[in-house]
Amino acid sequence: MAFARATSRLIAAGDLARSPLSGAVAAVSCGVVDGASLLDLDYSEDSRAEVDANVVMTGDGGLVEVQATAERTPLTRASLDELLALAAGAIAQLRTLQTPQSQRPWPSSGPPSTATDAADPRDAQRAQLREFRRLLS
Repeated sequence: MAFARATSRLIAAGDLARSPLSGAVAAVSCGVVDGASLLDLDYSEDSRAEVDANVVMTGDGGLVEVQATAERTPLTRASLDELLALAAGAIAQLRTLQTPQSQRPWPSSGPPSTATDAADPRDAQRAQLREFRRLLS
């Protein structure tokens, strides 16, 4: 999303003729824990998951990557289909939330600074994270 916003700014400033992006992608993690298909497993769920999976899809629903590991018992085709459907629904929701945000230009002050002369290099990263959260709110 940050890359889409940055390219929009470059296009608006006349520094880029067209976007190099050919489409959108989004990814989610999911898995099977105690027989239930779940999204975005936290550590406690992930550590006891029967299946752990990552799914990356394009904005129009094409699969870019599917990586699933049967941690305890073999994964059935039905379970994989259920996880893919769960992931597809979540990715569609992410795209709905991200699309308006990706179209918003950076404020006139520009993107958050990445100054390297900060006393602690993590300060610049923290500032970027705070600005990113502000922009999403």
